[in-house]
Amino acid sequence: MRIVMLASLVALAPTASLQAQVPARQGASPDNRSISSIEHTVTILPAQQSAPTPFQSFKGIILIKVKINGRDGWAMLDNGFGHTVIDLDFAKVAGLKIGPIVGTIDLGPASAPERLIEGMKIDVPGQLILSGMGLSVDLKSFSNTVGHPIDAVIGGDYLDKLSFLVASSNNTLIFAKTGDIIPKGKAAIIPLQKGAQLAAEVNGKSVNLAIDLGFNGVVQLKKEVWERVISSKVSTVDGMTSSADGVLRPSRSVKDATLKVGGISADGVGVAVGDRIATSADGLLGTGFLTKFDFILDVGANRLVAIPFG
Repeated sequence: MRIVMLASLVALAPTASLQAQVPARQGASPDNRSISSIEHTVTILPAQQSAPTPFQSFKGIILIKVKINGRDGWAMLDNGFGHTVIDLDFAKVAGLKIGPIVGTIDLGPASAPERLIEGMKIDVPGQLILSGMGLSVDLKSFSNTVGHPIDAVIGGDYLDKLSFLVASSNNTLIFAKTGDIIPKGKAAIIPLQKGAQLAAEVNGKSVNLAIDLGFNGVVQLKKEVWERVISSKVSTVDGMTSSADGVLRPSRSVKDATLKVGGISADGVGVAVGDRIATSADGLLGTGFLTKFDFILDVGANRLVAIPFG
């Protein structure tokens, strides 16, 4: 994939300490309380106690080492998850109180039962502490498919309330209060709409894409959108793909599409068709594109900032 970017390297303003309340998802807890009425807490460490958090990019997935209720584990960043989940077996070993099934979580082509957990505490060393109520889901199949343990998924219920820098140039993360990571100088600043969605063009056709850190490709389109923007005369490549349920499914893609996002243009882009995409957008924009830069995702400030390596 060749990228042309109308931007220059930027610096970042210092982060600030924050204690903010983040609402949970809707649902019914065992004592009939509404989960949406129970607040989670995000505590960002003061600057003198903080340091960038190393991350591992594994098959395009952003993984960080965390402590979940004092136990070492691996967490995946995935704003495509509407809420944060802990692997069911890990939650039991960590001593978390597991409630009954309170609903199902949408994993794209499939769904899985979710159980309420109380007293959750996820410590991201040097950055922040997430605490409150959460949900547990069996992530074994997904971990096996990925080939790496995934003990938790930090979802959009937290990530959409924060600003965070993913520095792919040195594999570190910085979290801050929304609006507090400010690029200095010129950068490709791309406005967001409807949460983490943005306007783009694929093969010159307008599409609306949802940024999804859990998708390790470049672009994935809904079938009806694919048929609109990808010529039926173009040769396709057959392959396999997996969603968070860990099940491999046949996939179809092209390798030579063009993509335009804000001031960024790319050719030789891979575009796949999705079996089922759980978003109101036309498709997904994944880490196969985003990690070509250092980037800031700040849903609260309605912007994605792409910073070229330099």
